[in-house]
Amino acid sequence: MELLDILNYFVACYFGLMLGNFATSFYFRIPKNIPLLGFNYFTSTPPHCSYCNHLLKLKEFAPIIGYWLCKGRCNYCGAKIDANYFVIEVFALFLSLFCYFHFYFLDWYLIFILFGISSLIISMLFSKLQKIDMKFMLFILFLGIIYSTLINLTIYNWVFKASISSVIATFLMHARYKYHFSSKYYDICKILFTALIWFDLNSMIPYALFILANYALLRRYNFSFSKHVHNYSYFIMFLFSIINHLVVV
Repeated sequence: MELLDILNYFVACYFGLMLGNFATSFYFRIPKNIPLLGFNYFTSTPPHCSYCNHLLKLKEFAPIIGYWLCKGRCNYCGAKIDANYFVIEVFALFLSLFCYFHFYFLDWYLIFILFGISSLIISMLFSKLQKIDMKFMLFILFLGIIYSTLINLTIYNWVFKASISSVIATFLMHARYKYHFSSKYYDICKILFTALIWFDLNSMIPYALFILANYALLRRYNFSFSKHVHNYSYFIMFLFSIINHLVVV
């Protein structure tokens, strides 16, 4: 391994840590509609404990080591820190290294690291709140549009899919209010419409069958495993997409 490669791995490591640390702010603040300008004291609040609101020192919100130094609890009120902060930061670190190993610092590196972190956060929030956060879903759709354009070298592919999805979504929304369908059916549609932007037909079919079969098991037998799979459908979508990219592209 050359010196430049070693330096690039350090850069990828640093970028993953910083991006993961920043992503935890999105995980905490966006569902609560708290402004993300964390260091602007005039428009928002800097990093603070979500229970006692005590401002945190730099070492207390430093990536990964902050959770370890605090031993998973607030140093001021003793409240347990959400372990998902630690999981997001560790995942971002290893995903950054993985993406650099396979893609270097090309377009795919940035697309998949952003998709991976976003899919993990939206899945965590879905599991926690039992609703799909539209801001994260729209961001994942935006990344899918960029990915589709780069892969196909044209916008017609995703424009056609988005047009068909919009028409179907309109009918489904009308049917939902008319026949009082459960919101879970609508959540499934959101997941599949997002996947349609990311996948070609060969990848879309197995993913859709997997998600629908798992949802059928969840509705009929209420398996705990099926519930976790349903909640993490977006993260599974990311795994499908990056594996498909590595194997096919």
